[in-house]
Amino acid sequence: MVDFNKLHEPYKSVDSPSPEAQLKWLTTKCGIPQDIAARAMLQVYMELEGGRVIVESEQDGRKYSSGWNLCQYLRKIATEIFTQASSAYLKALSDQDELRRIKIRDTILKKQPKTWWNRIKAVFSDPYKNL
Repeated sequence: MVDFNKLHEPYKSVDSPSPEAQLKWLTTKCGIPQDIAARAMLQVYMELEGGRVIVESEQDGRKYSSGWNLCQYLRKIATEIFTQASSAYLKALSDQDELRRIKIRDTILKKQPKTWWNRIKAVFSDPYKNL
């Protein structure tokens, strides 16, 4: 079982107060669904448990704490998971729509009356066939 608070201890700062706050931030501020945010949290904290270390960084003369970088990495992973899940859902939806269109097309074709020429051909090819 992953102990989120223990793994988060080295990254605790104003930028990253707690795992619960990270989860709330992902869902409310970033707009990530709850289940995907939970999957991202689990994936990132399992990486931390496996030995991954997130360090401070500096960009454009501004220093970013390791807690802030942890939150940004968490958001990146959550966005990737959301994108993958969304594309899989859209593909399944597209496949389902295509099957529905094929079924409707087949139903319409079966209900269409035969043309005059097709009825004449049917009579001469098989006179005992029901029209």
